[in-house]
Amino acid sequence: REKVYPDDRDTFAAKVYAAMDREDGRYESDFRIVHPDGEIRWIHERGFVERDARGRPARLMGLSQDITERRKAEEALHQKIEELETLMQVAPVAIWISQDPKCDEIKGNATANRFYEAYEQENVSANISAARRFFSNGKELKPSELPMQAAVAKNVEIENAELEVLLPNGRWFSMFGSARPLRDPQGNARGCVAAFMDITERKMTEEALRDSEEKFRAVMDNSPLTVNLKYADGRFLMVNRQFER
Repeated sequence: REKVYPDDRDTFAAKVYAAMDREDGRYESDFRIVHPDGEIRWIHERGFVERDARGRPARLMGLSQDITERRKAEEALHQKIEELETLMQVAPVAIWISQDPKCDEIKGNATANRFYEAYEQENVSANISAARRFFSNGKELKPSELPMQAAVAKNVEIENAELEVLLPNGRWFSMFGSARPLRDPQGNARGCVAAFMDITERKMTEEALRDSEEKFRAVMDNSPLTVNLKYADGRFLMVNRQFER
C-alpha cells in the first residue's frame, strides 16, 4: 500500500478488499507508484487473494506491468481528440462526418445543426430520413447524388458543390462546400467528411443585382433617348438600342 501513489491508495485498496470477499478472489487495477528515481509511473496489476486452509485471506499473488508509456499515449490521444472536438464545435462552417462507407449515419457540429435545424447528435443522413430535401440547379437530388454519398461511392473528392436545401419548416437556404472520403489503410473509402458554408445571403444579393441590372437594361433599351456609357479612355461600356440605331 505504501508503494502506491497517495491519490490512488484508497481505490487500489478497495479493489483488493472487495476481492477478499469474492469467491475467486481476483482483482484488477490501474494505479500509480513513485519510482525510486522519483518518477511517477503507471502500473496495471492483475492478481488474486490466496487463502489459507481455513479460507481466510493469506497473501496477494499478482502480475504487475508498467503501462506508463501507454497511459501517456492515451492521454496525448485524448487531448488531441478533445482539441479536435472543440475545434469542430467552434468552427463557423458546417462540418458533417460519417464513419460508415454508405453514409447511413451522418452527424454535424454546432454550425451544421443550426443549418439543418437539427438537435445535437441527430443523424441527418438523407439515406435514413427524408426530412430535408436537396436541389441543384432546380433539380431535386437523390440521396446517392449528394456530395458525401457520391464522394464515398466513387472514392473521390467532391469540390465546389452548391446546393439548395428545403428544411421541414419550409425554409430554404443555400450552401457551398466540398466533401472528401475518409480512407482505410488500403485506400478504400470508409466514411466521409464535408464542410459547407451558408451562401443564402450572397445568393439573394446576386439575384437582386441581376434583377436590378435587368430592370436598368429594360429602361435603357426602351428609352427614346440615345444613351451610352464610356470608360475614361473612350471605350464603350454600354449603349442602348436607340444609340445603336
